[in-house]
Amino acid sequence: MANINLVLAYHSKQLTSSLCSSPEKGSSLDSKLGLESRFDPFFLFFYVFTLGVINIALRLDISYNGDMNNRSREIQEYIMQHIPEHPRDIVSFTIEQLSISRTTVQRHINHLIKQKKIFKSGNTKNIHYIRCGGFEKKQVLNLTTKLDEFKLFKDFFKDWENQLSKNITDIFLYSFTEIVNNAIEHSLGNKLSIETKTENNNLILDITDNGIGIFQKISNALGILDFREAILELNKGKFTTDPSNHTGEGIFFTSRIFDEFQLIANNISYIRNNIDNDWFVEQFPTPKGTQVTMKISLNAPKTLHDIFNQFQDVDSYKFNKTEITVALSKIDGERYISRSQAKRILRNLEKFDIIILDFKGVRIVGQGFVDEVFRVFKNKFPDIKINYINTNNDVLFMIKRGLNT
Repeated sequence: MANINLVLAYHSKQLTSSLCSSPEKGSSLDSKLGLESRFDPFFLFFYVFTLGVINIALRLDISYNGDMNNRSREIQEYIMQHIPEHPRDIVSFTIEQLSISRTTVQRHINHLIKQKKIFKSGNTKNIHYIRCGGFEKKQVLNLTTKLDEFKLFKDFFKDWENQLSKNITDIFLYSFTEIVNNAIEHSLGNKLSIETKTENNNLILDITDNGIGIFQKISNALGILDFREAILELNKGKFTTDPSNHTGEGIFFTSRIFDEFQLIANNISYIRNNIDNDWFVEQFPTPKGTQVTMKISLNAPKTLHDIFNQFQDVDSYKFNKTEITVALSKIDGERYISRSQAKRILRNLEKFDIIILDFKGVRIVGQGFVDEVFRVFKNKFPDIKINYINTNNDVLFMIKRGLNT
């Protein structure tokens, strides 16, 4: 407002100076204003009137913009406040409550999205909005008390369940209950930590116990020495240290349904990236226990049925197919895939009807590997079908050569 007054004062001073100054050659008001008379009352009135109108218009504009800015803030704050209760109908709800147009509401929602205060999830038929930072929660539980994983899920997600799309809710329900149950019944620990947080448009679930460590537990059960063999067993599916009470499917499907899955225990980190179809194993200093971290985009269209259908019989719904990452069988400085590695892969695979061997990242295989898989194992279990994918020319040559021997 002070700037406007300065501008008006400047122009008034200039006009007064021009009208009241002594005539000088080449500086008369006639030459300055293009008028025949050096002093024209009508012109003076018109000029002052124009400045007045400009002054009023500018003042009204500032007042209007100020009111509009305040109104915009009020609308956006209202949207932010009510999104948790109205994630799917926030547009119509705001229109009804504030008596404003759909275009106005959508404009403010788009602004909030650009400001990363909310994000949009779902497809055109199931669009809903979620407040950024609204999923931060942590809970620490005593594993020595009686816990029910389903009740824990309902309590942990009760404030957010209506904000998540059905497919994401189903994925979290399945994975949460499976991983928490593993901690309750198998970890041998006394503390369980559950934490959720958002990262960009991703929801992250972290479940940690302070027990023996999952890789140590598997190694003890199978009598194996290298913890990386335990990762291979989990990668197969149907492995459990308590077959009378568990199917061993939980981690297998959980590790495949999320965009990214990380399992840390016993100084080993196993990461499975299902977006890039890649995996990574490394030494990773860890405290006692097991940490499972799962990340998925809130816009992910996939469902639990999608992943189940990939590995089950279409008629019986039996979990009868597995896919093995062959490169996981390499340990230490082994230079190629040998007969001993084949035996690691084949351990417990008689539980399946169809086996898919994924040779991604494997440069070459030995004759012993091919013979063990495609002759020895096949002779023992002739009804089991073995397929292979992602073979390079060298691997494919060795397989075909072994099959034709």
